[in-house]
Amino acid sequence: MVKRVVLLGSTGSIGVQVLELIQVRQDIRVVALVGHNNINLLVDQARKFCPEYVLSTNDSNYSLLSKMVSGQDMVKVLHGKTGLDNICSLNADIFFVAISGIYALGSVVTLLQNDKTIGLVNKESIVCGGHIICQIKTGRIIPLDSEHYSLQQILSDDVTDVTITASGGSFFSRNKEYTIENALKHPKWLMGKKITVDSATMANKLLEVIEASCLFGMSKRDIHVVIHPECIVHAIASCRGGLNKSVMFHPDMKMVLSYALDYPEDNKFNSQPLNLAQIRSLNFYDVDYTKYPMMTLVHSNQHITINVANEVAVEYFLRGLIKFQEIFYFVEKICMQSEYKEKDLQTVESIFDYADHVRRVTINDIEKYRIT
Repeated sequence: MVKRVVLLGSTGSIGVQVLELIQVRQDIRVVALVGHNNINLLVDQARKFCPEYVLSTNDSNYSLLSKMVSGQDMVKVLHGKTGLDNICSLNADIFFVAISGIYALGSVVTLLQNDKTIGLVNKESIVCGGHIICQIKTGRIIPLDSEHYSLQQILSDDVTDVTITASGGSFFSRNKEYTIENALKHPKWLMGKKITVDSATMANKLLEVIEASCLFGMSKRDIHVVIHPECIVHAIASCRGGLNKSVMFHPDMKMVLSYALDYPEDNKFNSQPLNLAQIRSLNFYDVDYTKYPMMTLVHSNQHITINVANEVAVEYFLRGLIKFQEIFYFVEKICMQSEYKEKDLQTVESIFDYADHVRRVTINDIEKYRIT
């Protein structure tokens, strides 16, 4: 039977890897592709995979996209929220949500309400709207961070606490200047710019702890983080009686993504076998909170504030307008200013409104700082 796949975020690094997996498979059909601003790549993907529908989440790209795929008779170009909602209602076996940012939350909620299976790459939807998502009793989420994928394999009733690992990011070795160029040189993973910077500050691990807490119903105090530069061990579950279970594989997202493509059947991806004798040593380090101050916010309940303020600060860093070390400064500053009870936000729209407010406040604070 041919499996039908919808890919939201097809032009990002994860979306590209999903399509690389699909192109060598005869048993998978791409039903719809959703991109943002990389129209040339989106058109190339449409020509190669011949989906039924294609959409850019930037409505201003609609006319250009329509012209560029005009020769593809079977491809229909959609636009706007109505178009995206139509895609979220398609008959498909799995919907990959690899769109970055908080605004993927709307699609995640719609898909779950439509009783769809989601391969979830987007962190922000769970971080910012997990309290809403957890109330939806339809649909299924397959988490596709390497850490959450790994936890899913080893959690059981006798688990008391878990540990997820972090690479330490681009600046784990202290002999690098905190430049944009260096920040974007991750030693192990091939990722987009935003997530690579988040790895360097460990904001990604902060968000992953929040996400794991929601996805698996665990207290954040029972989710520990250690730095593991080799990126071979991805998660460890500690059980009553002293047994520890771990998941180990090479740092390759295609193994995780293939799991979602084949779910609920066995993963068909042929990963390179681990040769521990060749690897020789696996190292683990406690998190240095002076080097990674972002992790001091791990027990904060201001999840939306942290996520949005960090997103804005990283944007400014990547534009060369603030220093790397100032990312945390602004995130902490905005959190200290906010007294809002985020759990009171019970609709997607109210979360978006509050996120827009945090974005405006963060931009205002950074601009004032730059002027002075």
